[in-house]
Amino acid sequence: MGALSRDIESLKKEGFRIEVVPAFPEAPGLATGAFGIVVLIENGPHPHAAQLFANWMAICEGQETYCRGEQGPTVRTDVDNSWAPPYTIPKPGIKYLDGYDWDYVTTAFPESMPKIRQVMAMRQ
Repeated sequence: MGALSRDIESLKKEGFRIEVVPAFPEAPGLATGAFGIVVLIENGPHPHAAQLFANWMAICEGQETYCRGEQGPTVRTDVDNSWAPPYTIPKPGIKYLDGYDWDYVTTAFPESMPKIRQVMAMRQ
């Protein structure tokens, strides 16, 4: 439960029979920054190199290179995701929850924690 797509695909290549199923099919889809958010640190040691890297990560080539390494697609529509496992590709017409949206992180998530704790306690 909660395995990364790169680990799932690695196990499949080793012969494990794995089927990906949604844990909560009634819940909205989720879109996150996965394992990477690019930030520029104020007064960092090499600001121009950092800016160059951040800009490269934002272009199609950078997105595809990073996403192929993580084995998770980008949500950009101008990048080829055909290589990605089908269960990882966002589907048109579905409203996804953005796990890094400012309002979600600062308001909705903190407000939902008591309810999440209550539900998790009931399942134990």
